[in-house]
Amino acid sequence: MRFERHGDPSDLEEAIATGRRVVADSPVDHPDRATILANLGCALHSHAELDEAVTVHEQAVRATPPDDPDLAGRLTDLGGAFIARFQLTGARGDLRTAVRVLRKATR
Repeated sequence: MRFERHGDPSDLEEAIATGRRVVADSPVDHPDRATILANLGCALHSHAELDEAVTVHEQAVRATPPDDPDLAGRLTDLGGAFIARFQLTGARGDLRTAVRVLRKATR
C-alpha cells in the first residue's frame, strides 16, 4: 500500500473508503469477494479499526473455500486482528480466539 511507503494517513483512509464501497457494490457471489474483504480487513487493521477489521476478516474467511490456498493467510490475518484487539482491550476471549484461529491456519 502507498500508505506503508509514505505514511500519509489520507492514503489509508482512501483505501478504506474505496474498499467499503467495493464491498457494498459487489455481489456476494463475486469471484474476488474474499480477496476484496481481506484487503479491506488489512487496511482497517492498519488504521486500528479493530472491531470492524475482525468482522471483515471473518467475512473473508467465510467467503474463502476450504481448499483455497489463500485460506491460511486469511486465517492468519484474522488471528492477528484478534491479537491486536486483545492488546488494546485485554479481552481474554480475543486471545483465546486468536490461538484457535491461528492453529486452524497451520492445518
